[in-house]
Amino acid sequence: MKTTKEIPLSGYSIQQVYASHLSFDARPSKNLPDIPVDDEFGWDWRLVSDGEFEVRITVSIGAAKNRALVASTTVVGRFSSSGTPNVPVEKFVGLQAVAILLPYARQYLAAATVNSPTGAFHLPTINVVELMKNFDPDKTTAARQRAELASVPGQSRRRAKSNRTKPGA
Repeated sequence: MKTTKEIPLSGYSIQQVYASHLSFDARPSKNLPDIPVDDEFGWDWRLVSDGEFEVRITVSIGAAKNRALVASTTVVGRFSSSGTPNVPVEKFVGLQAVAILLPYARQYLAAATVNSPTGAFHLPTINVVELMKNFDPDKTTAARQRAELASVPGQSRRRAKSNRTKPGA
């Protein structure tokens, strides 16, 4: 199936994607829980310059009987607006950018764990719409940056605490 219509672009471009953190540690398989209890997903975004911003996701997987390892990666994507965006930046960073960055996190985790005793860990497919309902956009670094810029021009920027959630929390 294909379409001959114009592809609807968001109005943002990927400038760079990189892993700012990657860790892996094998664990002894005895005394591990049946299901992992330490799986976490974190999300944040920040303004970099006029028209440029970064979105950061962190994926951490905990050990379980069928997965005797812990691993974590933080993936950062730098984006810029091109022209007049068709999607508000808040919606883009909270859904589309996360969906763009998840395959990078999946690849980094698989590569880090490929030689583990249990083999490569493949991050399952994730319902980004449901996942992102757990996050408060007002607690992001960008929200704090915007508030600081609006209240006192030229005030120094502080880092915000990251948004983190455990699945089902």
